Amino acid sequence: MNDAYDLKSVRMPYLKGALLKLVVSLVEGPLGGLLAPGLLENAGIIALRKLHFDEAPSFRPIHYTRVVQTKAAAVSKAQWPAEKTVQSPVPGKPGSGSAFKFPGIHDYAKAYRDGSTTPDEVASRFLAALEQSDSGSRPLKAFIAVDKGEVLRQARESTLRFQAGKPLGFFDGVPVAVKDELDMLPYHTTVGTAFLGKEASTTDATVVVRLRAAGALLVGKTNMHEIGINVTGLNPHHGTTRNPYNPDHFTGGSSSGSAAAVAAG
Repeated sequence: MNDAYDLKSVRMPYLKGALLKLVVSLVEGPLGGLLAPGLLENAGIIALRKLHFDEAPSFRPIHYTRVVQTKAAAVSKAQWPAEKTVQSPVPGKPGSGSAFKFPGIHDYAKAYRDGSTTPDEVASRFLAALEQSDSGSRPLKAFIAVDKGEVLRQARESTLRFQAGKPLGFFDGVPVAVKDELDMLPYHTTVGTAFLGKEASTTDATVVVRLRAAGALLVGKTNMHEIGINVTGLNPHHGTTRNPYNPDHFTGGSSSGSAAAVAAG
């Protein structure tokens, strides 16, 4: 490739306060048609729109399962063993046959309804898998906070609803992790930092309210890149999240913990 990566700074004005408000009002007003093209040109947006790519970007994950399995099998048990990544909380669904095939919402719903497991059992298996994932010299660090008592309490209530034949829906008892930039009782919201979230949240975020109302088993807060402002997922405060299929690699960010939790089953 002969193309050089252009690191020139964009030529955009630094605006704040009253001047920023004035420029915004001008751009959004009748003069916007005159001002916007120049701003887009200086910001490099026009040039970006004119770029031609020989290969169209892929917008869906493409998993080469055979390669992933080979890499996972090559990870020694002295490291973060591949076996840890494929132990599903649902009995009979270990996921060890092939990568990325873990139970989904309907698998949990069916398992609860046919009596092959209960939310109580799933919660216990989740907590055991979590403890195993963070053991050894290469912890996964997918989660930064898990209140075991709270997880077991939710699971007990869900189990009782199933025993009474009154589940709240398909989400009832299904384990769901919440990224640490959303408020969720009874946890702190640190947004991946060491200075935010000194006090525990007093309310749930809207999405958490709706999941809780649907009976979801809210298992804890997942790790993330600090304030979500970079792509590595490397977090010096809560520990670096590892790729469960290759512990020498990061997961990427900013939702590193969420990604690791899903990829690990």
